[in-house]
Amino acid sequence: MEVISDSKRKARKNHNCDLCGGIINNGEMYDCQFNKNCGDVYSFKSHEKCSSIMDFTFEFADHTEGYNSDDFHDCCQEICNTFVCPNCSNYDHENNECKIDECFCLDKVYKLSKNYNLIQDGMRDWELEPFTLKGDLEND
Repeated sequence: MEVISDSKRKARKNHNCDLCGGIINNGEMYDCQFNKNCGDVYSFKSHEKCSSIMDFTFEFADHTEGYNSDDFHDCCQEICNTFVCPNCSNYDHENNECKIDECFCLDKVYKLSKNYNLIQDGMRDWELEPFTLKGDLEND
């Protein structure tokens, strides 16, 4: 796949997010890519939050044929189950399911993406590593 252009735009009409499937509302900022794959040219639109989550989960996904909505949903589900659900008051630990019928909590996964790196050391499980602030390094 070749990225022809990558830009941020303000929606002049409603669009569908190619990652979460939700609506990008008129007036909302969103990310837009024009891509070329096997001779086909297409646009890829996503919420800014969803793009941030995609960047966060890119190495976590099995994206041998590109990163798509299935990868996005699978990664969010797995990250939520691993890092969010165990401490969430809406999680039913007896039945291993969310009490509010959500596959994953997009806002909570987004918050993780803004505060942590998702890392894997060798064959170990994935872990969250807090961002190190520049000020923290200066105090050491």
